[in-house]
Amino acid sequence: MQLSSIINPRFVYLDHQFNTYQEIISFVAEKFSNAVNINSEDIKDALNKRENLGTTFLGHYLALPHGYLDKINDIYVIFIRLSHQMSVSYNNRDNKIKYIFAVLTSTKKAQIYLKVLSAIAHLVTTDSHLLDNAKTGKELIELIEKKQLKVDEGLVASNLIFTNVSIDNNKTIAEAVDVMKNNNITFLPVVDSSEQLLGIIDLADIFAATFKGESISATSLSVIHDLRSAKELLFEPIQLFWENEHKLLVGDIMRNADTYTIRTDGSYSEIVFAMTKNHHRYLVVVDKDNKVAGLVDTDDIVHKMIRV
Repeated sequence: MQLSSIINPRFVYLDHQFNTYQEIISFVAEKFSNAVNINSEDIKDALNKRENLGTTFLGHYLALPHGYLDKINDIYVIFIRLSHQMSVSYNNRDNKIKYIFAVLTSTKKAQIYLKVLSAIAHLVTTDSHLLDNAKTGKELIELIEKKQLKVDEGLVASNLIFTNVSIDNNKTIAEAVDVMKNNNITFLPVVDSSEQLLGIIDLADIFAATFKGESISATSLSVIHDLRSAKELLFEPIQLFWENEHKLLVGDIMRNADTYTIRTDGSYSEIVFAMTKNHHRYLVVVDKDNKVAGLVDTDDIVHKMIRV
């Protein structure tokens, strides 16, 4: 089955704009309602039920709101291209969306939905220019048809990248902390000047390096006699960090990245295996030349896949 065969030109909406994500949900529910003759509030409830389980943002400016209703026996897809990128916040992370593929189906069609998701993710990650260049719904379907995207291929790591951020090995750990803060993450792949992966660092590595072995032990806490001494004791590690953050380079404290890497064509099952075997939250996606393509947040596996 081709992806183009399940997208109706009448369900393609180009260059629309909304003030909130809930406006998008309401718009989609109304359009689905007209197609399947089911109350729009029931459809909205189904869509929001899934949204409440976790984000349906897939990265690459793509949101994929979806819902299940046993009253229907088919799968319906709506595509919306926003006229401007829209910021949607989830779990303290701001996500920019431009493309919305909304899917409505029944629980009996869950496997088909996963295959549709894979085809859509592949389209957006490799051929988003098709979505940008189409002037009509019919033209969009024709462009997608030429790509012959099949709804039977599995998701791979490159489809699940949520951000592409890294840090040069010659940067200071102060700069690394700034990158982490700006991207709301606590983990970074370390690269050389050609963007090849050298290692990884996380916040714990930075603290361990800057505190130089200093720690707050149970013994030291037992000798606290007043609030003033407590403040001095608790402040000391932070002071050590401030003193050393501009002295140490990322390359000096990075760790081996072998167990954190997965190839761009790594399957969904390989991602889950790496996640469970090594207990890593983040995986670094690398291409055939060992260049960093982005990060996969294994928390997203729960929100995007296990709770489809």
